[in-house]
Amino acid sequence: MGRTRAGHTFSLRLICAAFLLACTLLTASSLWWSLRLYQQENLQILLHTARNTATQAALYRNWNTALGGVYAPLSDLVAPDPRLSHLPERDLTTPSGVLLTLVNVPAMFQQINALNAGPSCSTVRIVSLRPMQPELTPDAWEKTALETLRDGSQGEFSQLLRTDNGETFRYLLPLEADRGCIKTRMKENVKLGDMVAGISVLLPAASLAGASGLHRTLLWSVHGAVWLLGTLGIVAAFYALNRQFSARRSAESERQLLLDSAGEGIFAVDTDGNHTFVNPVAAQMLGYRVEELLGRNSHALVHATRPDGTHYPDTQCPIYAAFKEGEVFRGEDEFFWRRDGSFFPIQYTSRPLLRDDQVIGAVVTFMDVTEKKQAEQELRASRARLQATFRQAAVGMALLDLEGRWLEVNDRFC
Repeated sequence: MGRTRAGHTFSLRLICAAFLLACTLLTASSLWWSLRLYQQENLQILLHTARNTATQAALYRNWNTALGGVYAPLSDLVAPDPRLSHLPERDLTTPSGVLLTLVNVPAMFQQINALNAGPSCSTVRIVSLRPMQPELTPDAWEKTALETLRDGSQGEFSQLLRTDNGETFRYLLPLEADRGCIKTRMKENVKLGDMVAGISVLLPAASLAGASGLHRTLLWSVHGAVWLLGTLGIVAAFYALNRQFSARRSAESERQLLLDSAGEGIFAVDTDGNHTFVNPVAAQMLGYRVEELLGRNSHALVHATRPDGTHYPDTQCPIYAAFKEGEVFRGEDEFFWRRDGSFFPIQYTSRPLLRDDQVIGAVVTFMDVTEKKQAEQELRASRARLQATFRQAAVGMALLDLEGRWLEVNDRFC
């Protein structure tokens, strides 16, 4: 019983551990998947932002190029570009005396980036594998992107880079040669539609860091709460089941103790007549161990032969009739056979075993009445001897009741 109890407890703990592991794995998988989806959503946001920025930059570039540059008043931000000093009309003065200077595409993007400076702001610039000006020289990433896009198989190139300073999102949109570019790059044999440069956009991932960090914290908090509630539920269920098992084991232990301590033999059979339970007293009276009787046919083992050696069919067995007919049978005119081949008379009661009003077998209680039978036989013999002595007495004898009525007289009395 102790082993069984320990086995139940171990099984419950194993099941509880399995559920806790499953809960942890499911929660971790859900958290990983949610973070992955959120990261992909962030990448899409960064991609759309960079794409829109590059598209607007391309429009500004086309506008500036189509006008041949634009004039802007001199200021702290705008100064004459030394790279355009060869142009006689680089600097102009309006009739009102305002000084203007020519701003080309590279200078225009430099001034835009200066206005948009900040740790979470994007930067935009034009780069080329064949730069005509030093500021158009690409860095290592931009060079790789330009070389990848040169064959025209891709319409854009983007990548999330992780560095010691944090994450940055890089994007490059190719620029095709127009008629103005062809005139400018006549020596390079550039054709209409060839990729001559690209608009490079750099977005610090920190631009989404605030919302991203808050969302990650929310995901961790929600999944942590779900895991904690699941764990508490599993542990509470474990203790509840353990209490139920303990109560059931206690009841079964008490019932088993009562059955084992009973002075009568008790066994149960199913509807096929096979033993499903045998108490130690019954096994001892039949000369077997309990485990040797379980699962074996009761009638065939201990009741298939009458004392005179003739076969006793189970269709005539009143003990079997309990589950066949669903009625209680009692008697003391039956015999059981021991393992050693001897038999003994029994007094028995066979009751049908019911479950949901359905007969599923029978419970049989029996006791060895050998001594009782012997006592009855000795009593009958003693009475016979007394009767013979009374009848054969040499003197007359008579028996009367307390009221003086004659009960019996012998021959001499007559």
